[in-house]
Amino acid sequence: MEMMSRKKLLGLVFGFSALLLVLSSAGMSFASVLVPQTHYPGVFIDKYQDPLPVFNGSRVDAATTPNQTIRYREFRQRILPDSFYVFSPTLASFDGTLLWGYDIDGDGLDLVPGSSDPSRVMADTGDVLYPGNTFIARRGTATEFTYYNELPRGIGLPDAANDQTNYLQRLLTIDQTLHFANPFEIDITNAEQTGNPFLGPQPVITHLHGAEVPSTVDGGPDQWFTPLMDPSDNTSALQGAGYYGGGAVDSNSAVFQYPNDQEATTLWYHDHALGLTRINVYAGLAGYYWLRDPGTIDDGSGAAGGLPAGPYELEFVIQDRMFDDTGELLFPDGLPFFMPQPPHLFWNPEFLGDTIVVNGKSWPYVDVGARRYRVRFLNGSN
Repeated sequence: MEMMSRKKLLGLVFGFSALLLVLSSAGMSFASVLVPQTHYPGVFIDKYQDPLPVFNGSRVDAATTPNQTIRYREFRQRILPDSFYVFSPTLASFDGTLLWGYDIDGDGLDLVPGSSDPSRVMADTGDVLYPGNTFIARRGTATEFTYYNELPRGIGLPDAANDQTNYLQRLLTIDQTLHFANPFEIDITNAEQTGNPFLGPQPVITHLHGAEVPSTVDGGPDQWFTPLMDPSDNTSALQGAGYYGGGAVDSNSAVFQYPNDQEATTLWYHDHALGLTRINVYAGLAGYYWLRDPGTIDDGSGAAGGLPAGPYELEFVIQDRMFDDTGELLFPDGLPFFMPQPPHLFWNPEFLGDTIVVNGKSWPYVDVGARRYRVRFLNGSN
């Protein structure tokens, strides 16, 4: 009998591992406990149909306007190409994928038709985007950001919006057996309480990744806060043990002052709530924050301190995602059946998405000229 060569054995092992990886990414785990979802393989999504969304013209000049107001919102945005919807124009997600995003200054909102809830907004016409707008700050000039959590208050809560079929939280299963924000302070050893996913006011907290800041404004996991439980009571939000308001008037907000005294660099901001970071960032809560030296602030001339700027400075937020057959985000609940199951019911610490999204578009293209560009890459994959 011929002995199998080491090379052939390794080939079989790697081949089998690749098969398991494909099966794992193909949805062989629960798609959603609350809402059944059918995985739509990324290989069937047309590539290079849409231009890369660029931020030139929408970047926020935090150097000259250091006081900024940012609101967490739920909205829809077209991530997938038009060809995805061509056979099903009546899909619930025809107006785009449900996301959570940062609304800069809280203006330019278009309510979802038929809704009176200000947290139900449409994308593309206002300032709420996925990923968030790029902020440009100046080294040595402090900025002050006021964050408001205005996400939907959760399914089943009193006075919640009547239309509860589209809430993104229903698709992103939150395991209550984990060490997580736990705003209702349930006993995680109580199987009856933790046997279902969390449904309620979504905790959030923004972390400026890579920034040298005091711990009070670092956006640590325990500094989270929720939307107002009662819209008529600005003290009704729930807060984490490490919450720091920074003088905020409303309990669903926090005021963070960033000194910006470190070396010029590329930073990014994202959600960092305890036990929820993977979910909140997956939902869209991320964006760039550039810290420039005073002599390299873009003056609109196409050059900033001798470096390409304006339309010749491009940022890329690269993230892997999975989608269901209606175009909604799909985050697998738990692990595939053939893998050892963790002690947590719905926990999936990571997976490999089969669709690459760049700046909020699946597999976009970008036209460039024969010249120098300044390019920044952020790997925001899970």
